[in-house]
Amino acid sequence: MPHISAYNSGLGIIETKYSGIVTFNEIVEFSSEVILTAIENDCFFTLGDYSEAEVEITTLEIYKMPKIIADKIAPLGIHPHKFKRAFVIAEHQKDFYFFETVTLNSGQNAKIFGTVEKARNWLLDK
Repeated sequence: MPHISAYNSGLGIIETKYSGIVTFNEIVEFSSEVILTAIENDCFFTLGDYSEAEVEITTLEIYKMPKIIADKIAPLGIHPHKFKRAFVIAEHQKDFYFFETVTLNSGQNAKIFGTVEKARNWLLDK
């Protein structure tokens, strides 16, 4: 699988690094893993680093993502607003800005960054 995910206990952030080609179905699958890690560690700050990945996702799939996340979390008794999600992207990955807008419009908390350091600082309110 083109990702590595781990709970960074020193920072209190779940960090996932993606590489290679990443599809919509893989993102949906990986989100389940991150949600379970969040519950296990009582940590709702997540950082997804897509800067070395080629994301193959359509505009419609991007639009569906906030609802998919909300639907995965709801049966677990967690409100999606509890999560604070940062995404690191490469400069050419402009579709992520649409994802950020759609996510914010759904009432969920997400932000796009160019570096892991800036993403971590935002998650930790530095």
